[in-house]
Amino acid sequence: MLRWAGLALLLVASAGCVQTVKGRNLPALEEAGKLERVAVAPFRVGRPFSELASPEQARVAAALVSRHFAEGLMRRKVRVVPPGDVERVLGGMLSGEAPVPELARRVAQEFGANALVLGTVSRFVEREGRPAGATRAAWVAFHVTLHAAPGGERLWTASFDEHQKPLGQNVLDASRYPGRGLRWLTAGELARWGAGQVAEAMPLGH
Repeated sequence: MLRWAGLALLLVASAGCVQTVKGRNLPALEEAGKLERVAVAPFRVGRPFSELASPEQARVAAALVSRHFAEGLMRRKVRVVPPGDVERVLGGMLSGEAPVPELARRVAQEFGANALVLGTVSRFVEREGRPAGATRAAWVAFHVTLHAAPGGERLWTASFDEHQKPLGQNVLDASRYPGRGLRWLTAGELARWGAGQVAEAMPLGH
């Protein structure tokens, strides 16, 4: 009887777990070959983050998330063109409204990439307080889109939106975080973890 009661509690707790990465494969992914070289563009700043932070703070945070995402792909042994190199070549095209097919064509031409990642950071809220006793949890949210190169077709999209939950609210959910939920993360730590989770979930073609 106790064994079944324990199983029931486990199932209830598991049902409360939040899905970390919300991704969606798009039809063009079926036609895509293996992604041999992926160019990661510097992530852009979206709302409401753009309205809550200074332009410099927003730019630094978006650059941090895109760098962590590129590093996550590298850990999967993917050949990556890092955001700094993409920005150096594409320059003003990234800050303007250049169409995605044009961006995809350029990264294919300049780097031999057959995929392009674009991203937008919509929240980057810093923790208030100490690791053992925060008064406000960190909150990070961003969206990424994977495009084929040189054509620019959308292959996959994913979102990460995490406002760290306390351990006492749901043990299994909180234990997903670095430190197993026993400490409050900074926004940078949460961003690194989230970018790694999204990079791990990204399909690499076949």
